[in-house]
Amino acid sequence: MAQDDEIDLSSIFWRAPEFLQFYGNTLNDVLIMDYFSLSPFYDKKSNNQLIKMQNIANLAQPMNLQHQLVHFVGVEFVLADSKPPDLFIIKKQYRYSPSSVRVLGVYYCLNNNIYAAPDGYSTLGIKFHSAIFALQSSMKSIRDVLPAYNPRIGYKWDIQDKQRDKLDESEDNPLPLLRSMRSTREDVKAERERRAKVLGEQSEQEGEQQQVVVEPPTQPIPTKAANSTANTSIKKKKRKSTKSTATSRSSTPATPATPVL
Repeated sequence: MAQDDEIDLSSIFWRAPEFLQFYGNTLNDVLIMDYFSLSPFYDKKSNNQLIKMQNIANLAQPMNLQHQLVHFVGVEFVLADSKPPDLFIIKKQYRYSPSSVRVLGVYYCLNNNIYAAPDGYSTLGIKFHSAIFALQSSMKSIRDVLPAYNPRIGYKWDIQDKQRDKLDESEDNPLPLLRSMRSTREDVKAERERRAKVLGEQSEQEGEQQQVVVEPPTQPIPTKAANSTANTSIKKKKRKSTKSTATSRSSTPATPATPVL
């Protein structure tokens, strides 16, 4: 016998107008568990239902229900947090012992509507599905405009010309995007050429300056032979001067001595 398809509880929300109307459209920490027990998210085999059927605890006090659930093993629903009358958070968990539980699901009641909080796997699955759908749509758009294959040059895309024509014809875009991109490329190219020209002129000026600079004449370093030659010439000059002095003295006549009276 084929089983009935289960309803995906993560895609629905539940509301009971008759219950809300009976209690004045206002929920609190006491009424929320009774309100939740009427929804399809509630498990009739849970420990909450067992305590309710056996009338073990006073359900008018939520703390009494919490104390009784600690002594049972199995599925249970507990009120995790609340900000009445707008928000209530309920946990579905499996209790192994008074100190060991495992969370199975989370539900929340917002403005009297009960929702099932999505788990991590469902959230990631939705994100991946959205990403894959976007990729498939992009690939389909690319395939629709794929040009014919040319054996010589392969696939040649003419997107720029088509885009320019569309933008030129459109009144909403007075400045075509393609033309601005092309002008930007030309400006970049012109700037590169200008910088190269300036660098070339600077290098030429530096070369001319190096050629104009005159190197100072180098003075010969005196050696020992040059020093000895200079000393010899100085000595010869001294000898010649002494000889000329002696000759002049010999040539001058001697003056007679004056007699003393």
